[in-house]
Amino acid sequence: MSSEVAEVTSPDVIMILIPLLLLLLLLTIGILVWHSGLFITPDVKTCKPPFDELEVAYKFVRGSHKDCSLVYAEAHSLAPELRCIGVYYDNPEEVGDSYMRSIVGVILNDEGKTLSEEDRQRMLVKGFQITKFPAVELVVCADFPHSSFLSVLVAVNKVVPCLKAYIQEMKLQAYPLIEICDGQQILYAAPLSKQSEFFVFEALAESEEDITSEKTVDETEELSTKDLEELPDTVSSVEGAGSKVEELPSNEEILESLEDKNKGSNGSEASTESFEELQLDS
Repeated sequence: MSSEVAEVTSPDVIMILIPLLLLLLLLTIGILVWHSGLFITPDVKTCKPPFDELEVAYKFVRGSHKDCSLVYAEAHSLAPELRCIGVYYDNPEEVGDSYMRSIVGVILNDEGKTLSEEDRQRMLVKGFQITKFPAVELVVCADFPHSSFLSVLVAVNKVVPCLKAYIQEMKLQAYPLIEICDGQQILYAAPLSKQSEFFVFEALAESEEDITSEKTVDETEELSTKDLEELPDTVSSVEGAGSKVEELPSNEEILESLEDKNKGSNGSEASTESFEELQLDS
């Protein structure tokens, strides 16, 4: 009897169990990744947004998406029944992660859901601000299932690049990037109009000129006296350039420009894209 027990607990059996457990672990991870949407192809389109005017309680964040996640958690803990929202103003490829501007909070005027005045005041005490974003006719949008804690990470790395590629291909001015989460689905939308009205005061105050000046502080200290004398002209030229938001051409101007080019070409059958020609899903 003792010999049989010894055989069951022998090192050979343990060596067989180890790879089986590793295989089970890998299978579990694979199912989790698949369930998180890794193999889903995002459907990017131009459509009417699934929201009207938005009233938002938010905090301004200067930093990476990792910094935003902390505010997401705080906002959700204060109003767990409301959808979370994030608005991202900068391209991380053009601006360093530590200089990215964004806001994170909750949607106060969700359909069928309201926040009591007591909870609203509690959010104000915690440092949240309240603002409103306008209703727009069209957005570039894509959604993604929010089925696990990995879904947000997968969505950022899959959906956002597809959105950028679509916007560049269609030559649209769609910004800033809006992210809305309800626990079941993640919606990404970039407005095609009224873009400047989605910029909160803090984002406008911390403009790209401020970011540039912060990144070059050390370099400025090493400039010679001759270089310093030339700095006022450089600063004036930057200030005279105006805001990036105001200088960007509208989508209508882009479409008119494309139409003029097509009219001026001889024997060309190139067609001009318009909002009506884009795929519209109600």
